[in-house]
Amino acid sequence: MSTLTPEQPGQAPAAQQAPAPAAGGAEESVEAKLARMDKELREARTEAAKYRTTLRSQEQAQQEAEAAKLAEQGKYKELLEKEQTERAKLAAEVAKRDHEAAQRKAARDAGIDPDAWAGRLRGSTREELAADAASLAQSLMPAGAPQIGATNPGAQRGDKIAPFDPKNPPRLSSIAWKK
Repeated sequence: MSTLTPEQPGQAPAAQQAPAPAAGGAEESVEAKLARMDKELREARTEAAKYRTTLRSQEQAQQEAEAAKLAEQGKYKELLEKEQTERAKLAAEVAKRDHEAAQRKAARDAGIDPDAWAGRLRGSTREELAADAASLAQSLMPAGAPQIGATNPGAQRGDKIAPFDPKNPPRLSSIAWKK
């Protein structure tokens, strides 16, 4: 019966090694052979256990390295996604500001108050905003200016306006009151 031991480079397998003859030149007794084989078996098992623990630790180290690599890649992916969302937010903010600036310019060009009316303008291009601003400006203008004169009745009659005299204030009525 041969024992199985892992071979190391430069060493012959244990089964091929010849047993050392006893000092007296006689062969070993059966009990001595059993003891020697027991000892070799224990050594082989100890060596196999050492190899198994070494293999387990190497496999565990390899799995940990792969896990760290995947975690690192996951972090890079997470950072990439974070940067992409941040970039998208900034692009949306820039587009919003550009649109608001175009609204204000269209309102100013149409002659309406940009602070009050620019937010109501609709359109995605500058031309659409300008057309909407022009239609809004036209709807804000009165249909016709009322023909009203000055609020001073004397000016409506064509009277000359005299300089103000506090001792003799102008009268709205033509009745001369006695003093």
